[in-house]
Amino acid sequence: KIETPRSHTPEQKAPPVKEISYKVLVCTGSDQKDSINEDAAFYIIIHGQKNQTKKLYLKEATISDKKDLFKKDGKTEFEFKTIDVGKIEKIVLGQDDSDSETIWHVDNVTIKRANEITPFNVEKTIERNSQVELTPSAIPKKTEATYKILIKTGSSQGEGDDNNLNITIFGKNSQTKQITLNETTKTNKNTPIKKNDKVEYEFKTNDVGKISKIVLSRDSNEQTLVWDIDNITIKRNNETTTFNVERQLEKDAEIELKPSPILKKTGTPRKASKRSDCVPKTAVKMTDANYEIIISTGDQALEASAAIKIHGNNGTVRIPLTETKSGDKPFQSKSTSEFTSETNDVGKIKRIIIEHDGTDTNVIWHLKSVQIKKESETYHFHADVHLDFKETKVNLYPIGALFGHTREDYVQTELRRLRESLRAESSKLRPPIHKVYEPFVYNDLGPYFDTSSVEKAIYSPLEAPPGYYTRLTALRIVEPWETYGMDYAVNYQIVKHRRVRSVSSSKQP
Repeated sequence: KIETPRSHTPEQKAPPVKEISYKVLVCTGSDQKDSINEDAAFYIIIHGQKNQTKKLYLKEATISDKKDLFKKDGKTEFEFKTIDVGKIEKIVLGQDDSDSETIWHVDNVTIKRANEITPFNVEKTIERNSQVELTPSAIPKKTEATYKILIKTGSSQGEGDDNNLNITIFGKNSQTKQITLNETTKTNKNTPIKKNDKVEYEFKTNDVGKISKIVLSRDSNEQTLVWDIDNITIKRNNETTTFNVERQLEKDAEIELKPSPILKKTGTPRKASKRSDCVPKTAVKMTDANYEIIISTGDQALEASAAIKIHGNNGTVRIPLTETKSGDKPFQSKSTSEFTSETNDVGKIKRIIIEHDGTDTNVIWHLKSVQIKKESETYHFHADVHLDFKETKVNLYPIGALFGHTREDYVQTELRRLRESLRAESSKLRPPIHKVYEPFVYNDLGPYFDTSSVEKAIYSPLEAPPGYYTRLTALRIVEPWETYGMDYAVNYQIVKHRRVRSVSSSKQP
């Protein structure tokens, strides 16, 4: 019997994978400060009811307009063509490991798939070798307000055109981005700035609520006028806030102002008011003071620019540390650099911030100590810290007597040591090679190495907020002697105030 060969049916081919276009609109937050390269290793993974995509790297997407790519308050649309995952259920935003410390502040993400639009309210930071998982959520609507800025110039104001004045408005709810007051926002355009004149600007931005303070700043542009500002009036919708300034702003300057009534200029001295205690300190005319700043550098020099912010009872000033008194190059190894500056008097100095703009990974500055002489007052600050491209600034407080103890930065020193330990341990983690058909179970343990709370505690003022009397009602980490007082004093706040009064009275002749 002869068997006929069986006919073999052709192998069934897998159906083609259906692809679809995704348009991902990403809004960068207003906290974004660092510049980000276009080839940064940011990615998105889209999860749906049917499937999930692979890592979709933003640098490989189709980008129609790169003008605002990764910029502060910028919006950029990325288009990908990949598998159809069905109705979107969640996304993952992340950044692969790299040599650079790139940080991206993402405000929100909107994904358009066919006729389906899925929003995600993010408001998170994407750091190196980290990722965040997000589920669809409504993006809160940010209300806008119209701001009218009226600047009254002083008698020393030079005449000319100048676009080098920035303002940031802080309010009860939020703050605006840094806005440049130029011809675009000026209402009386093509009008030069004159002395004893009024210059009005108008712009529309996010509503910050009731205005609590403003920050005026200027860039380091050589071809610029010196602003002599008498006062500023800000109209936000139906609210009017005034600031008595009476000072000059040179290049690379920055000042912080709180609301204060505008003082009337009269030929006779102002009569003392019985309710003088109700007048804010900022209502008093600011006078200038001479600052002599002496900075000691240890073994490692700084090859970058630096600046100092001095915070006092009457405000804040920023002084660039570029030219030494002797003309020598500043911040050399095992040397002392001396700087002088004449600017507005901040009153009693509460703390300072030393910062540098070095972005090179090799930048390491050993800051040993700082001394500030202001008129007849001398302030000493002990530092002994190493500032690099990761930690570019440090908070320092005057060394002096506080309730019988020598004030040292116990809390921040320990937090700084803890942060460095976490960074050292997290840098040892490296993801394994992703093998095909094997589950990818790597976990970078990111939450355990998160230093955001430590960063906030390091750069926040040491002054404990009022309103607590015992350990149970404390609002933050406090110094050891504060803890002791809360544990053993009957009423710590009363005891502390009595002790301060007794010390001050004993110093009087």
